[in-house]
Amino acid sequence: MKQSFYDKYPFYYEGEEKKNLVLNEFPLGRFIKKYIKEDSILVDVGCGCGIKAKYILDTIKVKDYTGLDFSENSLKITKKHNPNIKTIHASATKIPLPSNYSNIVISDGVIHHTDSPYTSFKEITRIAKKGAKIYISTYNREHLFYWAYRFSSVLRFLRKIHLDILNKIIFFPLFYLFWMQIGTLRLYKKFKFVPLKQAWLVFNDNLMTPIARYYYNDEILLWCDVNKLKVLEQTTYVYGQMLSYVLEKC
Repeated sequence: MKQSFYDKYPFYYEGEEKKNLVLNEFPLGRFIKKYIKEDSILVDVGCGCGIKAKYILDTIKVKDYTGLDFSENSLKITKKHNPNIKTIHASATKIPLPSNYSNIVISDGVIHHTDSPYTSFKEITRIAKKGAKIYISTYNREHLFYWAYRFSSVLRFLRKIHLDILNKIIFFPLFYLFWMQIGTLRLYKKFKFVPLKQAWLVFNDNLMTPIARYYYNDEILLWCDVNKLKVLEQTTYVYGQMLSYVLEKC
């Protein structure tokens, strides 16, 4: 179900302003500048449409870049934007790479959409070499958006019974106005028109995705402890909606 969902609604966004926001304001941007080097062997677990891969490769040309995703359509878009990277069609819960493979692993906003986030977390740890740097972000259980996803089960039910037209004419316009436009104004600190097509894909990723799990910070820290990962940095972003971690495999 997840595969067909993201084949139909690939989470694609673009724009120079978005790139600047990610690279200069988000924790992923700090990770890129601090830890990714030209000799990096990098695995992007849940690479989606390859937009972050493009951001990274526009910043630094790494030795080896592999993007993995469960959606074939997303990987086609990835290759379109990044023809030279390797792609793997697979689930994060079973990564077809050897143990101790990579010295950089990124999984940005992905594991909470998998069948087993903890299994995905362990797989990310497994493919990382000793001393490898890992960047992971996931949904924050303490953010109000947790309740937005819970209540949007009504919207997902409407789609299931073939009444998605109600989502398009009622709930999507509300999401567009109060989350996309006002949220974008807060992020960019200026008005920025969000194309409806792009907003529709965000609406589906945020509210209509079949699986989205939310975690407390202490849960993720426990996972790190059990899997012998040293926490180098941790923070929240997008006004607390996301938890992010920079980890080192011991």
